[in-house]
Amino acid sequence: MKKMLLDESISDENYKVLLALTNLYHSAHMIDLEKNTVHEYNAARHIKEITEGETDAVYMMNQVMKQTVNEKYLEDVLKFCDLTTIAERMDGKNSLEAEFVGIHIGWFRARFVRVEENENKRMTKTLFTTEEIDSEKRRIENLIRMISTDELTGVLNRRALEEELSNREALEKDHDFTYISMDVDGLKRINDSLGHAAGDELLLAAAECIKTTVGEKGKVFRTGGDEFQVILSASKEEIQQMLSKLKRKTLNWSGKQVAAFTIACGVARKDELPNVKNEELARLADERMYENKNVHYKKIINAKKRLLSAIDKMEEK
Repeated sequence: MKKMLLDESISDENYKVLLALTNLYHSAHMIDLEKNTVHEYNAARHIKEITEGETDAVYMMNQVMKQTVNEKYLEDVLKFCDLTTIAERMDGKNSLEAEFVGIHIGWFRARFVRVEENENKRMTKTLFTTEEIDSEKRRIENLIRMISTDELTGVLNRRALEEELSNREALEKDHDFTYISMDVDGLKRINDSLGHAAGDELLLAAAECIKTTVGEKGKVFRTGGDEFQVILSASKEEIQQMLSKLKRKTLNWSGKQVAAFTIACGVARKDELPNVKNEELARLADERMYENKNVHYKKIINAKKRLLSAIDKMEEK
């Protein structure tokens, strides 16, 4: 005896209610897995054009997905919508859902709902629905962007960096994985002498120079007042070329309030310490950055000393 979770002898009034509910979806079809047939409750025009006159549910499902889903998601959606395996995959479940990108509607959620089962609890009928969620996805993406982005510079923030490092930890070892720690020289001096607007100009310039240098090869993060981090996969030669390019960009830059600036960098690569965690690699890059920063300031101090010495000698004459 079949257990009916949705009565086939549904009244006209209840059928109207059902139709009203299914009209909330982009499409809604009742699929009889034993008979391999389908009953349409609701469907967009481009789906109706594909399904018109078709009674073979397996064939119809494949054709609809092949003609309406973005190629990038086609393999996954065909597996998800495989009616020959859906009963096994729904074992012990009332519903099953996944999200894909369509050609006509953008992001959509596909869902199978258990409707009828036999005495062995095997699903024999399912309601298949698709629901447009493009606006929902955009809201989520905007929210993620807001909580992952530095408000001033527009690059990613510390939260995003921690998440990225954690995700990369789970990946296979990438010996070209490189962590670059960066610090903008002289921000405090600029803030104190010229004001915070000048400091903001400096930070915006630094972010832009770093972003345009890194491009699509990696990700840029601002993790503190004058601190930036870059993670990417690149060879030693590529990293060196990138740092040289960044140096040229900063030396050639000139703003309205700030004349020029430099960035201290520290580089640590996975091939140096293949067995350490990414957080350890980040600490090593920080140490090297501060070493370079100290060298930079020592050069400035020595240059000032030489200048003062030369002035003193001129005054003695």
